[in-house]
Amino acid sequence: TTRQNVMKEGIDFVNSDTLGLLAGYDGTVQVNQSTRHYPAVPHLLTRWLKDHLPDECGLKENGFHHTSINVNRGYAAKLHRDGNNEGPSMIAAFGEFTGGALNYWPEDDKTKATIDKLRQEDRKTLDLRRQLLLFDGNRGHSVEDFQGERYSIVFFSIGKSHKVNEKQRQLLMDVGIRVPDAKSLVDMKKLLSPPLGYGDVAEKAPAGPKRHPLRFWARPKKEKAVVSGLSKEKMHQAIEAARCVEPPEDDEDLPGETSFVSFQMTRKTNTEGLKVVMAFLKGASGRLMLAIEGVEEKKDSAKFHYQSVPSCTLGKALDTHRLGEVRKWLQEVVAKTGGAALAELKKKKKKGKAAEDQAPAVASEKSPKVSAKASAKESPAKTPEKSTGRKRAASTTPGAPEDAPSTKKQRRGSSGAKDEATPGKKPRQEAKAALAQGRGPSISKKEALEQLCCFSESTSLSYAPDGKTAESHKGSYERYQKYAAANNFKEALELGSGPADIVY
Repeated sequence: TTRQNVMKEGIDFVNSDTLGLLAGYDGTVQVNQSTRHYPAVPHLLTRWLKDHLPDECGLKENGFHHTSINVNRGYAAKLHRDGNNEGPSMIAAFGEFTGGALNYWPEDDKTKATIDKLRQEDRKTLDLRRQLLLFDGNRGHSVEDFQGERYSIVFFSIGKSHKVNEKQRQLLMDVGIRVPDAKSLVDMKKLLSPPLGYGDVAEKAPAGPKRHPLRFWARPKKEKAVVSGLSKEKMHQAIEAARCVEPPEDDEDLPGETSFVSFQMTRKTNTEGLKVVMAFLKGASGRLMLAIEGVEEKKDSAKFHYQSVPSCTLGKALDTHRLGEVRKWLQEVVAKTGGAALAELKKKKKKGKAAEDQAPAVASEKSPKVSAKASAKESPAKTPEKSTGRKRAASTTPGAPEDAPSTKKQRRGSSGAKDEATPGKKPRQEAKAALAQGRGPSISKKEALEQLCCFSESTSLSYAPDGKTAESHKGSYERYQKYAAANNFKEALELGSGPADIVY
C-alpha cells in the first residue's frame, strides 16, 4: 500500500493489504478481489480470532463483528489515526521478532486536538505477540521499530458498513466475516469507554464503573511462529489482483469485465510530493479497473511518464509522455470491447407516449389476445411485422376503411392487442412493455445495467403461458413454448432462450 498516514519518513511503500469490505471510489462498498480469489485466507484468519476470543463481554458467545481484515508485514507504522473506521478493532502480532510493540493513546479524542499534540508520556505500550487487544483505531497509535519478521492482523469495520447489500453480506459470511448490523455495532462501541482527551482539553473521568478505553487478553504461550509460505509469483499475483476495484451493489457473482463503457482519471500525491495520475476503465457493471499510471518526472513540473499496468492486457503496452496518447489508448479499448454501443444505449431517451395518450386499441377478430400477465422480463426474439401493426392500427378507429392510411398517432398505438393489457400499469412496467413491442428502447440507465449484469444461473424466471402465440410471433412461437417451461436463467438458456429474450 501507499498509505501515507502510516509510513515513516523515507518510506514510500509498505506491505499491507485489506480483505473483506472496502469503500469504493464512487461511495459504494465493495468486496475486493483478494477476498474472492483467496477465500481460504480470510476464513483462516477469522477462525483464529474465533478460537481466541475471551468469554468476557459476551465475545465468545456473540463473536466480534467486523467488515474487513488488515494484514501487515514487515513495517512499523508511524503515529496515526485510522480513517474510514467505525473504531472498535481487534489486533494481534505474529512472527519471530524483537521490538515492534504497539503504542496506543487510549484517551485520544481527535475532535479536541490534532495528532501532533499527543505526548509520549500518555501512551500505553503493549506487546501484541502475547496479547489480543481490543482498541479504537480512531485514536492515536503507532508501532515501535523492530528486527525480524513481524506480521500483524487487524479486524475492523469500515465507516460505510451500513451500505452492504445482502449478497455482499452472504459472500463475507461464507469466508467467516460477520458484518455488524446497527445494533451489534452499537454494542461493540460500548465495550470501549469514550476518550477523555489530554492536557487542557481533558475531561474529568465520570464516577461509576471502571473505565475501559482498551481491553486486552493474554494469548497462549505456545503458538507456532508464522512463516512466509508465499512464492514471489504468488505475491505478485495477489498484488495485481488487488488493483481492481470491485463492482458495487449486486455484481459480486460477475466474472471479469470484458466490456468497458467509459474511462475516468484521478490524481493523488505520493510521499515524495510527486503527482500521480491513475486512469481507470469502467466496465458495464460499474467496476473500475486500473489501466494506466503516470508519475510526475519532477516535482511541480507537470510532465508525466505514463505506462499501462502489467495486469491490464486489453491493448498494446503503453509507454508515453503524452496525455493525448493516453486518452486515445483508453478510447480504443472502450471501442474494441464493444462498450461504446452499450454506453450509447444507456444515453438514449425514452420514446413513445403513455398509454392514456395513445389512440384506443380495439382488437379485431384477427387480432390475437396476449395475456396481461406476460412477464416483463420476456420479449419476442423478433419484433412484430410492421405490416401487421399497420393493419391493426387501421382497425382501431371505428368506421375507418380497413385499408385507409393510418395516422402517425394511430401508428404509435398500433402495437396490437398487447396494448389492451397495459392500461393501469406503472411507468416502469409500461416502459418494458413498450420495449417488447418494438417502441423502445425505453429503459433507464439503472434498469439496463440491472438486466444486463445481475443474472446468475439460479436467477428465477417465469413466463406467461400465452406470452407468445402462433399469430403474434410466427418466427419464435415454437421456441418460446420450449423455454417457457424454465424456472431459472440456466434452464432458459438450455431450452433455447436467447440472451435478448431474457434481457428484454
